[in-house]
Amino acid sequence: MGSQRGLRQSPSGSSGPDFESTEPWRGTDIEAAVEDSCLGGLPASILDRLLAEAHVLRYPAGVEVPRLRLPKGRDEPDSFQPPSLVADGLLRVFRRHVDEREVTARYVSAGDLIGLWGVLGDARPPALDARLNTEVIHDTVALAFDRDVCRAMLDDEPIFGRILCQYVFGQFLAAQDALAGSVLLPVRSRVAGHLLDMAERREHDLVVHATAQRLAAAAGSVREVVSRVLREMEGLGLVQRNAGELVLLDTAGLHRLASGEGQGGAYWAPGS
Repeated sequence: MGSQRGLRQSPSGSSGPDFESTEPWRGTDIEAAVEDSCLGGLPASILDRLLAEAHVLRYPAGVEVPRLRLPKGRDEPDSFQPPSLVADGLLRVFRRHVDEREVTARYVSAGDLIGLWGVLGDARPPALDARLNTEVIHDTVALAFDRDVCRAMLDDEPIFGRILCQYVFGQFLAAQDALAGSVLLPVRSRVAGHLLDMAERREHDLVVHATAQRLAAAAGSVREVVSRVLREMEGLGLVQRNAGELVLLDTAGLHRLASGEGQGGAYWAPGS
């Protein structure tokens, strides 16, 4: 990418004052994030067009990514998440059902895109869209694009549409794997996978800041079951609970457990 021309900070009305970036990008290389993403394959002139109305948003851990409101009278759902490229951090995309149960769709980290439903899903059912949410796991910096610019580029820049199609197809394949895991693997494997996805490096340790309830929501289980699984993991030396956090002690073992290995003699007694 030749330059950061056109990138601007925190336009008024983007997503609310709590999430606007009001200072230069400190600690995050936005240009490198774009180059390393699927968007890095765009010709410079097309990329400049996409970035002309882009702005940086910062989301603190523990909140949900807010939706933008559309003017009344438009014949489409009245809110959407801004199409964005994650430059740093970790998000969890999940679907919240009417009974408040949650199921995790995917984790989003640096180089991933979110909010494409607002660009590609013109005919999406509003009721389904309303149940799709994005939780901020680690402090996150995102580069948000103008939705109308993205839609216009789909009409007259074929390479832009092709790159988005390739990205969405990759996510579709990943979602198939995740669905198979959520249906076929036991709760302990799903919890192990979510611990690995949510972990952040803290000096020499990998640490997860999450309660049993939060892990249960992510894994599609209940708090009592997840609490028992965490006690079993701690007894086996896989994790250590410390002041409301979980330290991952044996990541290789957790990876094996997350993949479905070690369900018998290696870690768990038969039937446990």
